[in-house]
Amino acid sequence: MNFQLFSIDTFKDSRGFLNKILQIDLLNKLNFTLEEIYLVQFNDEKTIRGNHYHKETREIFYCIKGELNITLKHFNRNKIFTLNESSNQILFVNKLVKHTVKSTKDDTMLLAVSDRMYNAEDDDTYFDL
Repeated sequence: MNFQLFSIDTFKDSRGFLNKILQIDLLNKLNFTLEEIYLVQFNDEKTIRGNHYHKETREIFYCIKGELNITLKHFNRNKIFTLNESSNQILFVNKLVKHTVKSTKDDTMLLAVSDRMYNAEDDDTYFDL
């Protein structure tokens, strides 16, 4: 599995909602050891981040606010996923999958979960496939 979209459990009532973004069962299914969580803010519509891949790192993406188009490229296969604050989905991205994230609304926020701690001396970030 190079990438996969998963639905998450959402509970709503008159007070608002509660989204179960990650559960241990899914992490175990993916053999995913959580090492780092980070929040990425996109100030403006059409802001692009990423456009790279990792040889060792796998990631899970969740849109907290706004909307994102995430373009994935794995060899000759391209796929675009749209995540937004009400899509109730997370996107798993495996190693060697180039990912480009583009905001489609101002003030968009992305929660990213990584199975490898960032290290500036060995950042595992590559741009050309």
